Amino acid sequence: MSDDPYPDVPAERLSNDGWRRVERTSETLFSLPAFRVEGHTLLYERPDLREAIRATSEAADLPWRFFFATRLSFRPSLPAGIGALSAFPTVLGAARREFVADLRERGFEAVERGRSRRLLVDVGERARLTPYEARFDAGTLEAGIAAWLAVWVHEGEFRIAGGAYPTSGLDPVTLEPDRYREELFALIRGVR
Repeated sequence: MSDDPYPDVPAERLSNDGWRRVERTSETLFSLPAFRVEGHTLLYERPDLREAIRATSEAADLPWRFFFATRLSFRPSLPAGIGALSAFPTVLGAARREFVADLRERGFEAVERGRSRRLLVDVGERARLTPYEARFDAGTLEAGIAAWLAVWVHEGEFRIAGGAYPTSGLDPVTLEPDRYREELFALIRGVR
């Protein structure tokens, strides 16, 4: 296990594909008498799409395509017999609530959760992948948004990764939602 509290992300792919890291945060998510849970998050965006959309509408200065990865750590580590998998339902529920709140904070509305499925990540674990759909509406500018959230356990600690991208609207900017989805899935799979 790495001493770096942040998750390992596919840095070369992010760099080659034009992603830019815009945030690096650490916070104690909650504390109990026996341990605390810390979250360490890296947030990336594709500024090219943001700039293209901003050129057509000042009301739409948002990170339209973003990707994040979080490593949750228990300090001290959970005792033997109380593995991370026992906390999976709690962490999954909290991650989903926080992700929806984050989408709304970014200005996306009518956020709806789809049916979860499994996603095999590069290290061989299975993530629980949850899809979301949302809308952005700012007067004359309307857009459909797809968002995805993945949660899994790696080396006894949780990884949470996901992101969002536009699927419709935003004329005259040309959107490629199928390509955006595949790129996002590749990034999620590469998180360790």
